[in-house]
Amino acid sequence: MVFVRAWVMLVSAPPVRFWTMCSALLLWMGCKIGKPGERCFGRPLAVLLLPWVLPIGTALYLRENWRVVLIDMLVMWDRVKSQSPTPTLAVADGAAVPFAHSFAGSAYQLGWSPDLQHLAVTSGDRQLWRSRAGQPFVAAAGASVVVAETCGNFNFKDRIEWQCVAQRIERVEAAAGGAVIHGRFDDGGAMCSGLTWSLSFGVAGSHLHFDLQLGGATAAHANRVQLIHDLSLSSAASSDPARARAAAETKKGEG
Repeated sequence: MVFVRAWVMLVSAPPVRFWTMCSALLLWMGCKIGKPGERCFGRPLAVLLLPWVLPIGTALYLRENWRVVLIDMLVMWDRVKSQSPTPTLAVADGAAVPFAHSFAGSAYQLGWSPDLQHLAVTSGDRQLWRSRAGQPFVAAAGASVVVAETCGNFNFKDRIEWQCVAQRIERVEAAAGGAVIHGRFDDGGAMCSGLTWSLSFGVAGSHLHFDLQLGGATAAHANRVQLIHDLSLSSAASSDPARARAAAETKKGEG
């Protein structure tokens, strides 16, 4: 498998891809000039397929799991053919007004600022959780995974097949026992256009907890979800003992 990974890294390098395409083109042009009446697809096609066939054949010879090798090659192809979409955040009219909610029986408060496009949870004068201002904090995706076992060692391979990263916040409202943020995704496509999300915050005992759920016609096809928070808050909490204790209590409540 080490050989296969090394080959995947080598083939994904731009100089190797450029050399492969140029070699195939030169072979095709040479055949056309030297033998105008003959078909000239065999050798150029072999040059283009060689970087793909060789690692798969080597893996099979070494009795590696062919599914792991295949998903390696597919991930490499994804990196070659296109770039990942850029995450964006949009706010609908239903979430265009500031929102503040105090959780009954606790000091926790949730605040949403549409001007800063910023969501935060506080306790007194301490911030426990917050999103990055102007940046999305919810994403979803569909992925295929292959798990291979060899001599008690497990190898996990994950390939993102589609993803929704253009987050739209539609409304923020109070709910029974807490607050809920509703939204959807603006990425387009069959998967993202039918996908909605809801992020709810509540208090259980003395701990704050959250619940992120997907809905809509394509929710059953989404098996990856992401909730992003501002990492600079964790750094600030680690330098302040009071904030560190509050963050630890919040994390314990989430579990």
